[in-house]
Amino acid sequence: MRIRYNNLVLSTLVKGQQVKVNSRLNSIEQKKIAPAEVAAWQQGNMSYDDEAFEDIVSDLERLYNVKIRIDNDAVRTLKVTTSFRREIGIEQALQVLCKLTDTMLRQSEGWYIIQ
Repeated sequence: MRIRYNNLVLSTLVKGQQVKVNSRLNSIEQKKIAPAEVAAWQQGNMSYDDEAFEDIVSDLERLYNVKIRIDNDAVRTLKVTTSFRREIGIEQALQVLCKLTDTMLRQSEGWYIIQ
């Protein structure tokens, strides 16, 4: 499968590969993943293995269509390994992340804020 971004071919994927595009940083990361991780995602399970905290948060923003702000810069690049089912909802998913990173969650004016 060819991955395109702005009509440019970024990568050609084969079974067991994943590509992540970070348009904010203008970077591309390609890595190997276990086939079980793909199956888990298709069944509504979210699984993160040594992923940057801010990347997980960005993923959750897209999945749940919410706005999340990270006020604690120390955890942005922290690597996290976790998994949960999508149906647990955004608040519980964020609570799991906050517990793993010793941060606090609050809501204000339509935003989830991690401190």
